[in-house]
Amino acid sequence: IDKINIFNDVLVYPNPSNGIVNIKSNTTFAKIQLFSIVGKKLFETTSIKNNQIDVSHMNAGVYLLRLLDNNNKTKTQKLIIN
Repeated sequence: IDKINIFNDVLVYPNPSNGIVNIKSNTTFAKIQLFSIVGKKLFETTSIKNNQIDVSHMNAGVYLLRLLDNNNKTKTQKLIIN
């Protein structure tokens, strides 16, 4: 069985960021979550406007950004906030 990675086209920028993070992809995401490096969920949204999220209220550090599509397939990416 061939595994197809539907998330090859995801671009998260700027990274590091201190304000607005842009998510560019051909995939439509149902949910975006942000976790601390130890796995605590800090943020979750299902209303993604202009494929952007505002991280200006977050403390500087390393976070995990999880993107979920409508089939609950996920992509997790490291996000640095400064």
